[in-house]
Parts: sequence; C-alpha cells; structure tokens
Amino acid sequence: ESVGELQVSGATLFDGYLNRPAADAEVRTADGWFRTGDVATIGPDGFHRIVGRASVDLIKSGGFKIGAGEVEAALRDHPAV
Repeated sequence: ESVGELQVSGATLFDGYLNRPAADAEVRTADGWFRTGDVATIGPDGFHRIVGRASVDLIKSGGFKIGAGEVEAALRDHPAV
C-alpha cells in the first residue's frame, strides 16, 4: 500500500470559496481536484482508508510518505513496545 493525500473531484463538489481565490488555490490542484487534507491508502480491495491528516500526520522519510497512524499501529502491535 502506498500513502498519499486524498483528492476528490465530481459534479457535486463545491465551486470554491466565495471571493477568496487564494484560499481556493490552496485546496485545488492545477487540474481541478480538491485536496481534502486527508492522508489515505488504497487497499487491495480498492477501498480508500483514511489514516490521518496531511497537515499533522504525514511523515516524509527517505523519499517515502508514511502515515503517522501506520507508525503508531506498528508500534502498538510490536511485542517489544
């Protein structure tokens, strides 16, 4: 599983922040996808699993993005911890 920021697009998504182009630019990609701020994985079943928030829960290490929730779960499950 890879970890990344969840982005969504669709006809029912809001049109943007009223009279706030800078705020809108922060949450939209160049091709119009909305950045949710959630960190997620896609499981083998094709379902997305939210593992945290990009603002606080995304760790970048050695060129990889790791969800802090995954680190927490690994530590919690490790018998020596």
